[in-house]
Amino acid sequence: MREFPFRLGVVADEISDDPELAFPMARDLGLEAVELQRLWGKSVTDLTAGEIERVRALLERYGLEVSMIGTGFLKACRVDLIPGGDFAASADFARHMEVFGRALVMAKAFDCRLVRTFSFRWPHMIDLGNPSPRPPRGGRIPAAALDLIRQGLSIPARVAARDGVTLGLENVRSCYANTGENARVIIDAVDAAALKAVWDPANSFVSGGVDYPDGYEAIRPHMVHVHFKDARVRDQAAGLTSWECIGAGEVRLKEELTAFRRDGYWGVVSVETHWQPQDGSNGTPATVAGLRRLLEEPAA
Repeated sequence: MREFPFRLGVVADEISDDPELAFPMARDLGLEAVELQRLWGKSVTDLTAGEIERVRALLERYGLEVSMIGTGFLKACRVDLIPGGDFAASADFARHMEVFGRALVMAKAFDCRLVRTFSFRWPHMIDLGNPSPRPPRGGRIPAAALDLIRQGLSIPARVAARDGVTLGLENVRSCYANTGENARVIIDAVDAAALKAVWDPANSFVSGGVDYPDGYEAIRPHMVHVHFKDARVRDQAAGLTSWECIGAGEVRLKEELTAFRRDGYWGVVSVETHWQPQDGSNGTPATVAGLRRLLEEPAA
């Protein structure tokens, strides 16, 4: 019996986008849940009926649950480019809503009640975001942008509520909800029961946030899922960061785990590896081992 209230999982395609390879490794690592993002070279939202059945059979074979449907919904959408805030007239927003609609189908197919969303792309982001500026606490969201984000996220939040699905807002460097504090600002502004938080302390850290305690305490009331990885700053002036094996970086992950236990977090702590060893091997086994070492250490 585990000594903590939460379950451990993994983003499956961080192992392999072939579930025939990813799922048995997840099981062998003692994990209980997988997130579905990319499978067989395509987004989870593009799976065919036959592929859905293959995945369901593999989940049953290896005793795994699906913790989240991991789409890129609204990650690349520029809310500042939607003319007059007219979401109904925006072709870009319509394309994202189509993806969201397919994600809801996949949630039902895999008996999963959590679909990921992002919070629209920061206009100042440089390419993929690394390096990019790391303003203190992620920077302040302009009031005009926050109102547009509120309007835009309210639309899928209403659809999610209708379908009995939770919309999980992940904080990420390239989007307005980059830190725990900014994610909380957005969730409070939308004020929808179906909108909750996917907390990623490493994403908050690379965005310039104080991952613990400030980011965690801000997002804690809304937290339904966690992404776990590690990171460090390589060049503060340029905003260059790197992903690291869990326990080898600068993110206060031990303190996070202590807080999860203290506060009775009940969801999934999902390893999102990102880091790759120098020998080119898959980093997930070492990353999971790093997580387990932190769990075995005395509380912070």
